[in-house]
Amino acid sequence: KMNSPLVIILLMLFHIVALVVSDPKAMLSPPSPPPYHADESTIFPTSIPYQSQSSPSHLDKNLPAANLDKKKKPPLNPPKKSPSPPYRRPPPPPPRSAKPFDFLMLAERWPETYCIIMNQACRKITPSKFVIHGLWPNNDGPISSQPRGCDNSSEPSFSFAFQKELQKEWPSLRSYQNTSLADTTLWLNQWKDHGTCSLMTPEKYFEETLKIHKRTNLKFTLIKAGLPPNARRPYMTTEIFDAIKRRIGFNPQIQCIKIGNKFYLQEIRLCLDKSTQHNYIDCPKTYVDCGSNVYFPEKE
Repeated sequence: KMNSPLVIILLMLFHIVALVVSDPKAMLSPPSPPPYHADESTIFPTSIPYQSQSSPSHLDKNLPAANLDKKKKPPLNPPKKSPSPPYRRPPPPPPRSAKPFDFLMLAERWPETYCIIMNQACRKITPSKFVIHGLWPNNDGPISSQPRGCDNSSEPSFSFAFQKELQKEWPSLRSYQNTSLADTTLWLNQWKDHGTCSLMTPEKYFEETLKIHKRTNLKFTLIKAGLPPNARRPYMTTEIFDAIKRRIGFNPQIQCIKIGNKFYLQEIRLCLDKSTQHNYIDCPKTYVDCGSNVYFPEKE
């Protein structure tokens, strides 16, 4: 007599063997899951879990934080850069449209003659020496061929010390309430009319003019030759010419003006070449508006 549990087990095994024999695929494939019915909250979640950009989900969270944003370290011994040379400001270019010329002429005027001409329009206090009128580029032809106003794109500027020196050697002799303004106007006009044609910068033009002017003390040269200023008697024009020529070794130009029936010494002009040394040369014309005798008036 068999126990009932054993009978049940045997019956189950027999049933399984019968199923395998009749449909082996049904026994080998896994059972299909029960049908899934998704609710609305699953398809459209009301909140999305926040993921920090600094900790991306695709990275291993077990890695140390330093490895996530690791910067490249600089080399221990970076190559040394060669020191750059100090900046040097390039010199300004010369005037662009300057016209060719043959030589330079330094014009120096005698203040007393100027005041006789201008009368009340002259300054009350004037220097008792020859002062600069201007440095003029010239051609060998007539004065009308003198180049003028070549380029007005640049204007001179002066330091305080240099302006004081110009006021002593290159003053305006006209009477103005503002003497500094009168001087500046004279310098600016000389630069625009003549300096712009000199192939020099404004600074170089005024510096060179002062240097040339200081080479020869014209008043001292005439006094040394026995020709001091004298309002009472005239000198022979050739005497003044010869005294200057002996001093510089070349022919100057003597500029006179006739007032009434007398000739007065107005300017002495010295001619120079275009080299950087500005050597003296003979002036093409030696006398301008002069008679045989000329007055060299003294300051009253």
